[in-house]
Amino acid sequence: MGEKINLSFKDTIEEKELREWIEVNSKIIGKAPFIKQVLYKEMLREKSKE
Repeated sequence: MGEKINLSFKDTIEEKELREWIEVNSKIIGKAPFIKQVLYKEMLREKSKE
């Protein structure tokens, strides 16, 4: 339950930009499972820091 629910306006915009980036790059990422794995591992590493 470490997720921050109270997002500031700035965080909301960054999240939206991230979603758009993922949408734009999903075709590239979809063709490269390796990239997907690296991004996933990076995300897990960031979460474990919290």
